[in-house]
Amino acid sequence: MWSVSYIFGQFFLFNPFLMVYFFQKAKRVDFYNSANFQWLFFLISSFKASVEANWPIAAHAQALSVKATVHKKYFYGAFAYALVFWICALVFLFTPLGEKKLLALPNSKIASNVWAEVSQYSPLYGPTYQLSSLLQLVSGQQILKLSQLSRIDFYDSHSFKLPTHKIFYSLKYDITTWPDWLKGANIDLVKKIPDYNLALYRISRE
Repeated sequence: MWSVSYIFGQFFLFNPFLMVYFFQKAKRVDFYNSANFQWLFFLISSFKASVEANWPIAAHAQALSVKATVHKKYFYGAFAYALVFWICALVFLFTPLGEKKLLALPNSKIASNVWAEVSQYSPLYGPTYQLSSLLQLVSGQQILKLSQLSRIDFYDSHSFKLPTHKIFYSLKYDITTWPDWLKGANIDLVKKIPDYNLALYRISRE
């Protein structure tokens, strides 16, 4: 499903009319191979983990370089699609669900609110590289991402040691799963932070 959602995401975000034109008509245009290489790279990556639709943004920019040669029938369809897309996106942001999604994007205000809920628990690990960095910023304390929790990112490419404490605490998003190296550990829910789809857990390996 990661690969299927990636492919649909590219059509949805780039513009299906321009995507069809690009693959049918633009084979001799500059950047064609470069854009394809990037789309293919992230498609292969999607077999191993979730890939967000905006990651191959450079491929989008390069593919858009063919816009001057787009036939009118593709141009009008692409323009109509983009207009409807952005109107729907703006309307969605003013709905309760849209506001909730917007407020859930990691930022220093959210990190401050989360830190107020969990500051008394130590040692503390974060759920993602982004939120862990923000928590460290607002708290002035070192807060590392729990290794291999959530998708693999820049943090996981470094050789940070796994926690050595017998008891430690970790934040986790509701949609993520625990890493394999925690199998056999006692994981107990301490509190939920529903506004941000987070929960704090006590992890014991005694």
